[in-house]
Amino acid sequence: MEKSTTVSVKTTQQNQNLRGEWTEEAQKNRKWGASGKIIGHSDSHGLCYKVLHEDGTEGYYDPSELELEIL
Repeated sequence: MEKSTTVSVKTTQQNQNLRGEWTEEAQKNRKWGASGKIIGHSDSHGLCYKVLHEDGTEGYYDPSELELEIL
């Protein structure tokens, strides 16, 4: 059986060059300075990652808005 890899990240700050790329709903779900785990990705409009925040909410982030968290 293959072991799955979980990637822990911390959100940094909004990439100001991408402000207009997110819907209003997506903006509401994003949290800055929050820890979480990558649970998915999308590449339909450029690569972005779906993050499960520690409080159970989810948000999408550009790779430039995330940093790896060493546990």
